[in-house]
Amino acid sequence: MAEAIRTNQTLPVGSEGKRSAGWWGVLALIVTEGSLFGYLLFTYFYLAAQTEQHWPPDGLPNLVMPGVNTLILLASSVFVWASERCIQMRQLRWSLASMALAFILGICFVVIQLNEWGKLTSI
Repeated sequence: MAEAIRTNQTLPVGSEGKRSAGWWGVLALIVTEGSLFGYLLFTYFYLAAQTEQHWPPDGLPNLVMPGVNTLILLASSVFVWASERCIQMRQLRWSLASMALAFILGICFVVIQLNEWGKLTSI
């Protein structure tokens, strides 16, 4: 039978080399999401060019609330980043305040999303 080989070296943790597996995973995610977005845009313009009707049939959607919701989500992300920076600088009170604000903005985001989804289901 095979004998166990004992060495004093520790096993490597993570990938070796310049780029880790996580880096390649994020790159693959960005490429696939970008491709999907490109395919959707192509499909939209292709279908719009193939029909003589006004496209989209109901007219353009109102993007005010989704735009506000996007800004709320981005602001929440900024406050989470600021909270992390405050922890690194050992400013725990500012970190908690920043994370609390991010949490409140996240709740606002969810409330607006539920409101928008409620409007879609009532149509």
